[in-house]
Amino acid sequence: MRGLTSSRAKKILAVLAVVFLVVALLIPTVVFARAGGGHVGGSSSSGGSKSSGSSSGGSSRGSSGGSSIPFVGGSSSGGSSGGCCGTIIIIAVIFAVVVYVIIKGKSGGGGSGGATLADISAAIPEVEQGDLFAEIKAADPNFNEQMFFGRVNEMFVAIQYAWMARNLEPVRRFLADQQFTVLNNSVQTDYVQKGQINKLDNVHITQMSPVEVVKMGEYDSVKMLIEAACIDYTVDERTGEIVNPGELGDGKTATTFQEYWTFMRKAGVQSKMDASIQKCPNCGGPVTDGNYVKCSYCGVQLNDPTLDWVLMRIEQV
Repeated sequence: MRGLTSSRAKKILAVLAVVFLVVALLIPTVVFARAGGGHVGGSSSSGGSKSSGSSSGGSSRGSSGGSSIPFVGGSSSGGSSGGCCGTIIIIAVIFAVVVYVIIKGKSGGGGSGGATLADISAAIPEVEQGDLFAEIKAADPNFNEQMFFGRVNEMFVAIQYAWMARNLEPVRRFLADQQFTVLNNSVQTDYVQKGQINKLDNVHITQMSPVEVVKMGEYDSVKMLIEAACIDYTVDERTGEIVNPGELGDGKTATTFQEYWTFMRKAGVQSKMDASIQKCPNCGGPVTDGNYVKCSYCGVQLNDPTLDWVLMRIEQV
């Protein structure tokens, strides 16, 4: 007999029904798991860049599921609803393929052995996880994740030490003007005016990963999730004594925190293999002390995203 037998068709439909039931039960689980964001550990309200308020910016799009762009903000349901719709589309494709195979088998179009579940599985295209940086790499062959992650770590360390020194000028060269203002105002208000110093002993990144890579007009935007650890506490600048250890840290206990960092660079800019925050993004000349806004050699604006990656926004998770 050609095509699927009645019993075989019923078996296939039964399996399909089970698949639908399982997916239907999983959909709400996926949505709610993405909706809450995630804290790692209990960091205090102060501490390096994580103490700053978020600067305003454009709306976030992509796979993150949250409106906070790796540094301080709330979450939205956009990513969750998008994942749900994608799941429904995949289910619809599976259903259409199964129905097609069954109809084809019944009409005599199949082989002598009839259609099987293996035939149906082979007919369904695989959905591959794309490279988030694929579009950037296509326009910039020199770009690679390791080099970019190294730059992020370089910026992270520099910002933490500038924060402890209560002087953000040295990191101005790779910070967007608005983010620099946010951090600098926080340092002046929370520490300089109070005669206090926020210490971040042994501060380091434990893990980083890209959350969202999108094109925003003529610019590429990369949002990174930064997970870090440190011993976070505050001292009086005159006496050196720890201030309010119960709430601001006792100087012994390590804490962990997560932040979103968003970077922007004009699309198509070519990465330089020897690029560093210590060099001018245009001429490659060294950044000299006191010249953190413009290059002392070629005169370009150092934090210009048309030349290299600029840190636009920091937000706590």
